[in-house]
Amino acid sequence: LVNLLNEKGLTIAQQITDTEGKFSFKIECDKSYFLNLKKDLYQSQELILHALDKIESPKSITMETIVKPIRVGDNLAKILFIENIYFDLDKFDIRADAEYELSKILIILEQEPNIEISIRSHTDSRASSSYNQELSSNRANATMMWLIKNGINSARLQAAGYGESQLVNSCSDGVECSEFEHQQNRRSEFIVIKI
Repeated sequence: LVNLLNEKGLTIAQQITDTEGKFSFKIECDKSYFLNLKKDLYQSQELILHALDKIESPKSITMETIVKPIRVGDNLAKILFIENIYFDLDKFDIRADAEYELSKILIILEQEPNIEISIRSHTDSRASSSYNQELSSNRANATMMWLIKNGINSARLQAAGYGESQLVNSCSDGVECSEFEHQQNRRSEFIVIKI
């Protein structure tokens, strides 16, 4: 997937490459753009593109595969450069952006049939602790059910909710935070428990 962004960082065009990995965009001369390239199990690339008044020959962009040893205790989301699975406020539905990231976890689990993981879901600090505990359990179970529905044996998966007990920032009860900061806490992690 290739995203073309303007100078302000806003996506103005998107394209899936052809089978040979080729893509092209029509752009205006004398402007700068950003290219963001994403491919499952490859490190994302960001490039600055300066559009000049001359026609340039096609450029080749190399993306590096993600090859790292996986150990018990690792968070697949971090070791494989996979974004955390985020949830909307007060929800446990799997969002479209979450499905995209979950598909990367799915690929790893299909390629490594001995890996077992613990899905650990979290909430932000809004609402009561008991409510958040139940909500996080629902998020962990929804994530696990998505993987099972897509072919992963349930014996390889555990699901646990942690409520608001493991915040990744200072947005605890009574602390004023932005919606973006709260969302960082509404996440699922994928901890390797067996290889």
